[in-house]
Amino acid sequence: MAGARLVLASHRMYLWNNDDRAALRGVTIALLVLALVCYCLLAVPEVLRPRLGYDVRRWATVFSMAMTAVASLSVATALGVPWLRDLGRVLLWIAVAAWCVVLAGAVLSASGGVRSRAPR
Repeated sequence: MAGARLVLASHRMYLWNNDDRAALRGVTIALLVLALVCYCLLAVPEVLRPRLGYDVRRWATVFSMAMTAVASLSVATALGVPWLRDLGRVLLWIAVAAWCVVLAGAVLSASGGVRSRAPR
């Protein structure tokens, strides 16, 4: 996200020369690729071997997935890469769906905890 913001800022004002701009673009792309690899490392195990039941640690997974999607959208806009924008949209919808599932699990877990403490 920071790389995308710096690339966009360099279009409006003179901050770097051409060599610096190329290095910034390269580092931004490399960091996005690393984030996409981490996205796969988070998502693939959840699909292959889903853990049943709610776990509060899943919020970290959902947050990371959403941030990677938003970073993809930001970098696509900054670098002018249309296919990356489409990828970012797909990743964002996957993250929204995962967020809804985790939210539903949290609500069910909380309501189950409240019911179990009620006097009989």
